Amino acid sequence: MRTSAAGLALVVVLWDTSGAVSVHILAQRDAGSPHSSPSSAAISADGRYVAFASYARLAPADTNSHRDVYVLDRSDGEVTLESAAVSGLAADADNGHPRISADGRFLAYEAAGPSAHAPSWSEIVLRDRRDGSATIVSAGSGGARANAMSRHPAISQDGLVVVFSSSATNLVEGADANGGGEDVYLFDARDRSLRRISVDSASQQPAGGQSVTPAASGDGRYVVFASTADLDRSGAAAGVRGRARVFVRDRLSDRTTPVSAPPGGRMPDGASWAPAISADGRYIAFVSAATNLTAGDRNRSADVFLADLHTGSVDLVSRRAGHAVPANGSSANPAVSADGRFVAFQSEASDMICARCTSTTEDVNLLWDVFLFDRRSRIMARVSGDAAGEWMAPSVGPAVDGGGGLVVFSSRHPIDVSDTANDWDLFLCDAPSGS
Repeated sequence: MRTSAAGLALVVVLWDTSGAVSVHILAQRDAGSPHSSPSSAAISADGRYVAFASYARLAPADTNSHRDVYVLDRSDGEVTLESAAVSGLAADADNGHPRISADGRFLAYEAAGPSAHAPSWSEIVLRDRRDGSATIVSAGSGGARANAMSRHPAISQDGLVVVFSSSATNLVEGADANGGGEDVYLFDARDRSLRRISVDSASQQPAGGQSVTPAASGDGRYVVFASTADLDRSGAAAGVRGRARVFVRDRLSDRTTPVSAPPGGRMPDGASWAPAISADGRYIAFVSAATNLTAGDRNRSADVFLADLHTGSVDLVSRRAGHAVPANGSSANPAVSADGRFVAFQSEASDMICARCTSTTEDVNLLWDVFLFDRRSRIMARVSGDAAGEWMAPSVGPAVDGGGGLVVFSSRHPIDVSDTANDWDLFLCDAPSGS
C-alpha cells in the first residue's frame, strides 16, 4: 500500500539551513521502547529508502494500533506499508526491527502474530518489495513452524542472505547442544538453506552460552555477533561465566575468531556486545564495558570501539574531545558506513565535541544524544541537535547509509509545539558527502 508522505504530513522540515544539512521527521508514536533498544530503522546504501517501524497509521490499510513496518522512498516522498497480511491490511500484531538491502528491494523484519494452535512469538520475514512476496526464513526443519522466538534480523546488501538469532531448537537437523539458548542462523535465499552460524572453527556448537544480535557484511561472507559461548576454545566462557564477547564468522574459511580482544592476546575484562560491520567486512564496531581494550579507560562505562580485521587494531570511537581516552559517559548502539569511515552511535557523554565549549556547543542535557565520528578527519559531530543547540530530550538508535551522509535516529524531541505525547519519532539528518 503506497501513500504520499506529504499528503499525510509525515515529513516535517525541522529547520532550514543554508548549509548542506537538513532534518526531517517521520512519525513513530512509540511510547514504550527503552533507551537501549537497537535502531528501529534502516537505510539503503544510497540513502534513498528508509525502512522503519511505527505505531502511527501512515497508510489507509493500517487500521490497527500495532507497530508496523514501513518504507519511505525519499525520491518521491511516498511511504509503503510492508508488514501487511495476505488480505493487504496491516497484520494484527506488532512487527519491527526492519533491515533493508542496498537497493531497497529486499526487506527483513520481525513479525509476530497470534495463533490458535501455538504460542505467539516473533518470526523473521524476508519480503521482496518488487513482487510483493514474503517468506518466513525462521521456519523449522521441513518447513515446520519454529518452536520458539526468532529476532534481530540483518540482511546482506544483495538481500540474498538473512541472519538472525533464535532460541528455537528445531530450525536445523540434529541436536541443539545448548538447548533453548539463543543461536545465530543464516538463511541463503539462493538455495533456501538455513544453517547455524554461531559455531567454532571446527563447525561445532558449544554446549553452553548464547549468541545474539548478528550483522552481515555486504556479500554475507562475514557474520558478526555477540556470544557468551566459548567459540574460540579459550576456556573464557568457563572462566568468566556470562561475559559476552564479539565474534566474527568467516563463511569462506569456516573460521570463528574473537573481535573484542585487547592487544597482546589478553582476555577482555568486561563484556562486549551490539556489533555492526562494514560492507567489505573489514571494520566491526561494537560496545564494550572492558577497561583493557584501550589505555586510560577509567570512565567505568560502556564505550564504542572499531576493530580493523586487516591490521588487528581496536580503535576507541567514543572518545573525549582532543584526547585518546574514553568520554565521560556510556555509549551504545553503533552503526557503521559501508567503508567503515563513519561510525554513528548514541552516548550520554558530555565531553566528545569540544575541549573548551561555547554556549552553543556545550553538551549539558545529560541525556542520550546521537553522534557521528569521521575516522578520516577525526571529527566528532553531535547529530541530535538543531541550530539553537541542545535538545532537552533523549535521542537513540542511529542508523547510517553507505556513505555516511544520512543518519536516522529516534528521539523524544517534539515534532512541533503541538506534540506533547513524549513518545519516540524518527529524525532524518541528511548531510550529503558526510559533511
